[in-house]
Amino acid sequence: MKRCRIAETSSADRTLDESIVRSSLSCSSPALQAGEFIDTWVRCIVDIGGREVDLYSAHLPTPRQGLNAARTEALDGVEDWEQNVAARMARARDLAKTVAARSRPAIVAGDLNAPPPSLAVRTLLDTGLRDAFGRAGIGFGYTYGHALRPGFSFLRLDHVLVSAEIGVAACVVGSETASEHRPVIADLWLPQ
Repeated sequence: MKRCRIAETSSADRTLDESIVRSSLSCSSPALQAGEFIDTWVRCIVDIGGREVDLYSAHLPTPRQGLNAARTEALDGVEDWEQNVAARMARARDLAKTVAARSRPAIVAGDLNAPPPSLAVRTLLDTGLRDAFGRAGIGFGYTYGHALRPGFSFLRLDHVLVSAEIGVAACVVGSETASEHRPVIADLWLPQ
């Protein structure tokens, strides 16, 4: 069994446009692959003990603009909200389509700007991915909200999702000091 820890810092960086994949593991792909929407996700292939794994770094758009428009403009903001939902779901479906067509084990990690029961996260889970925190985390796993007025995290917007070939030994939420979003750190294993 080969174990690896997917975390927030590392020694090898791969970049594409504004996206970055940080890994202490070798990225063996000659170039990163991005989806139809360059701002949503990138993929690199990492070598874990001689086995290739697709590692996706994902960032879905925030629903904040659409929600604020609906809240402040009432019915006049509904169209903005609907456009925001459509854009978010188009990006989630684009990533899900690529994940569903994969031939290797896969890890999808990042700021999905959506809680676990949301349609965006469900779209990804419907490809066969599993929620690492749901499998091995303790507590609620809240990653967002500590920088807002309440001063504590109250939403789980950041995720590590894994395919069935990857085991989850542990999953924790990291410190709130580095960002508006707390990192999700997963201790994963891959059978030899």
